[in-house]
Amino acid sequence: MTDLKFTSPSGETTIKLEGTGRLGTVAPKTQLHITEMNEKVALVLTIDELKLIDKYIELNDETQSVFDKIKDAYPKPKTLTDLIYDWWSDIFTSHSDLDMEASIEDLVDRIELFLPKEQSAAGSQNAYVECSVEGFNDCLTKIKKKLR
Repeated sequence: MTDLKFTSPSGETTIKLEGTGRLGTVAPKTQLHITEMNEKVALVLTIDELKLIDKYIELNDETQSVFDKIKDAYPKPKTLTDLIYDWWSDIFTSHSDLDMEASIEDLVDRIELFLPKEQSAAGSQNAYVECSVEGFNDCLTKIKKKLR
């Protein structure tokens, strides 16, 4: 059996298990030390990959806030027309293998992401603000229901 080494991206050996030449379970001669990783990692995702994460992965409160920050960092179309132009371009270039149903589903997903988020009147003691927020959220819910 040969030695097993784990190295960090900077080239530093972080874990080294020395082989014994025997088969079976043998405790390594070197102690195993696990240290916290403080290096920043670059995460490169397309907007489509972000959509898949948003659609299929259940996030808790902490990870949802991190994911929202990531989504907010991506440039968004300024108008619905821009969104449709982008979709049209993608469908006939990079996603040309999608069938009609998948293409339409992709457009609807993009529109849902384009819509504003629901508002909150939490902490407000103003009846006008509470009614306005309730009306805004009701309107947004009706629009989303009509998309599907």
